[in-house]
Amino acid sequence: MPISEIYKAANKHSRKNIIMKPPKEIIERARRNGSIDRASLLLSAAYLLNTEASNIVEEASDLLKENGMLLGEIRRLHNAFTRSADMYFRCFADMIRESGQGDAYFKDLEKFDMFFRKWAKLEERP
Repeated sequence: MPISEIYKAANKHSRKNIIMKPPKEIIERARRNGSIDRASLLLSAAYLLNTEASNIVEEASDLLKENGMLLGEIRRLHNAFTRSADMYFRCFADMIRESGQGDAYFKDLEKFDMFFRKWAKLEERP
């Protein structure tokens, strides 16, 4: 995905809509030295991990809520986490959609989820 698309998607969700774009020569240097490709891989991996973590937190909170145990500070922290996660995922969802990689992302997420749940012994869901 072009770096300009990353900045455009990130800025779309900024509360102040401040345009944050480094000078062209900085982008070109980062492209030449491989930093952009590496950052793209790191951000993709982080997004996958964050999605999995968010899904697990939601599953746990659903269980707590169903049993009347999502109370007080845990509930407040869960709500704050959910709001932050929603903002984060909206920004990245636009980037994934604009890059045309949505199907590949969801296939990767499904495979990762199966692998992770097996590793964490979370395969069985109540």
